[in-house]
Amino acid sequence: MLNRSQAIPVRLVTWALLLLVALVAPGAVARAESEASHVQPIRTSKERLRVKASDEQRVDDCKVPIELRGAKSRPDACGDSASATMFVNCGPSTAQPVAVFNFELIDTSLEGAVRGARADEQERLARMSDQLRRLLRDSCRFSLVDLTPIASEAQASNLQACGGCDMRLARRLGAELAITGTVQKVSNLILNMNIYVRDASTGTTIAGMSADMRGNTDESWSRTLNWLVRNRLLAPGYGLQ
Repeated sequence: MLNRSQAIPVRLVTWALLLLVALVAPGAVARAESEASHVQPIRTSKERLRVKASDEQRVDDCKVPIELRGAKSRPDACGDSASATMFVNCGPSTAQPVAVFNFELIDTSLEGAVRGARADEQERLARMSDQLRRLLRDSCRFSLVDLTPIASEAQASNLQACGGCDMRLARRLGAELAITGTVQKVSNLILNMNIYVRDASTGTTIAGMSADMRGNTDESWSRTLNWLVRNRLLAPGYGLQ
């Protein structure tokens, strides 16, 4: 053991080493504090998706105010810009006439029960319906019939529980297929999208497909629809053959 007289030099050496470190790296503490101030807090997906501008992992700045976009450069076009801007010339074809009805919302969430329908979700349903029609038209396999003559009747019906009214409406328009879709909302974090294809003459369900999505946003809905069309509805071995 060290006696009292021996312990004093050891203590002095320790203090001398600490002083030397402080002199050699005078900015170490300042740099550490600066780096710590730039570390982003860890947030859940629900917290990130609440406001698009606050989601650092977003892939675009669609509908994000300029002052909230931050330093990272992202595209600001909304929707499927490639399909929206590129004209597709299908040429002569024997495209199958199809009636593509608007998506319907099945809201089983607590928010829906308390607050009722949300305007932004109704607008999103309309955009997804237009997006699905565009994707089918651009595939050059289908001819979309005009829904205007039966639009109000279809809007007033629950197409998933009307006893086949979607097929009857499709036949009136001269369509061979009736395509309907739903988005089921359990919460703002848990939703799923479904697409159904029925033969307008026989009533047979030709195809049905579903995909879960996380986040009640324009981007999550659009990406889910693109995935369903690409990997199910129009994919070889799935959906429409």
